[in-house]
Amino acid sequence: MPRVVTGTPRALGALAIVLALGLAACAPPKRSVTGWVPYWSTDTARATIQSAGDLLSEVSPFWFRATGATTLVSDEPADDQAAVVAEAKAANIPLIPTVRDGMPAGGMAAVLADPAQRAAHVATLVHLVQTNGYAGIDLDYEQFAYSDGIASWAGTRPNWVQFVAELGAALHAQARLLTVTTPPIYNGTRAAGSGYWVYDWAAIAPHTDRLRVMAYEFSHSSSGPMAPIWWVEQIVAYAVQVVPRSKIQIGVPAYGRDFVDAITGTCPSGIVPTRHDVRNRNFSALVQQEGATPTRDGPSGEMTFSYVDRFTGPDGSGIEVTCDVSRSVWYPDVESMLARARLVSSYGVSGVAQWALGFEDPAQWQPLREHAATLPHPAGVDPTGAVEVVAAGPGHVVVGGWAFDPEADLPIQVRITTGTGRTTVLANWERADIAAAYPGAGPYHGFAFPVPARSGRQTVCVDALGVGAGARTTSLGCTSVRVG
Repeated sequence: MPRVVTGTPRALGALAIVLALGLAACAPPKRSVTGWVPYWSTDTARATIQSAGDLLSEVSPFWFRATGATTLVSDEPADDQAAVVAEAKAANIPLIPTVRDGMPAGGMAAVLADPAQRAAHVATLVHLVQTNGYAGIDLDYEQFAYSDGIASWAGTRPNWVQFVAELGAALHAQARLLTVTTPPIYNGTRAAGSGYWVYDWAAIAPHTDRLRVMAYEFSHSSSGPMAPIWWVEQIVAYAVQVVPRSKIQIGVPAYGRDFVDAITGTCPSGIVPTRHDVRNRNFSALVQQEGATPTRDGPSGEMTFSYVDRFTGPDGSGIEVTCDVSRSVWYPDVESMLARARLVSSYGVSGVAQWALGFEDPAQWQPLREHAATLPHPAGVDPTGAVEVVAAGPGHVVVGGWAFDPEADLPIQVRITTGTGRTTVLANWERADIAAAYPGAGPYHGFAFPVPARSGRQTVCVDALGVGAGARTTSLGCTSVRVG
């Protein structure tokens, strides 16, 4: 017979809510920021992990490319990989590396269309996670959107959904997490202008732990903002209709662009003016260099200024020539970043995902920290939970309950120990009562799993494995049970 070991959230009732809200002022800021660590900017990203680690819910190194169904290539030297891993582990921040589509146009779509190749690709990704001890994987498969062509989407979409379902199940069986990063979708019509519907957020949502939306790149080749606030809100408003809010992270750019608007005259030989990206941390130097006075663009909420570059020198024939290059610059400053964080939190989604860690103006972190401290989340830093049922069966024990870490809304691992050994499971089942009893925690914190157990009376112990600044483990208790 099942045995109730500790109380449930329903028994805690209003008291838990009052305590959670009343202690919120004493809690550290909610870990509402994540981001990517580009392989070409490891040192600055590591500095950000050190300085802003209290805000980071997880970190995604941008290292790996899938060049075939069973082939993953790393662009990061082993020493740099080890340094980032050590940095994240020291801060107890889950490491969820990104794998991007490194195949030619149509290559990944072909892999996913073949059940055998798809299964091999799932196994390859799971092996990467297991052998390196990562907390999970982040998929960034952009070829569907930008190279394969819209005509291919109807055929690719169901194969993509099946792949995410199979990968999610395989990772969850190993107590690991699945994050998916995609370009934006604006509505569910799949008509022209509805966004990149090949990624089908509604269909993949049940199988993922995070959906990260690339809510940037609004202006690419022509002058304009990176992520106008009205556009970001349009994306969030649709996302919350089809994906649970606690799973959504909205991508924010920590960079801007210096665009070429016009060229007058003839440029010297070797001078080819082009647009280029500028990291937010470098804009103050650019403003000072050009003697510019940036102004805030009202509709987008971003900063902008213009300047002119003049080039004089010989052309290909040796004749001296001159050209004037009119340029305009757009970028999200600290206030822009804070406005996007406020927008995201007003919709009750998990947080923001920054492209990329280390690109930002360091001045953004304190305002973001102060904002995060106002967000609803359970007090404390230690993982918590309860074992609600221990039910013995032939050769196994079913252990059920809930567990979460107050610092972040990601599902956490639970370790179950019997006389047969230890089994680690993922507490990611939906529990609306947890979300109600602990505002800000989200609902994906339940678990119920059969674990091996030898016959006879033995002790079953359960531990919640935390993240962040708190205890690495919290005992949820032990109970004696007779198996068989």
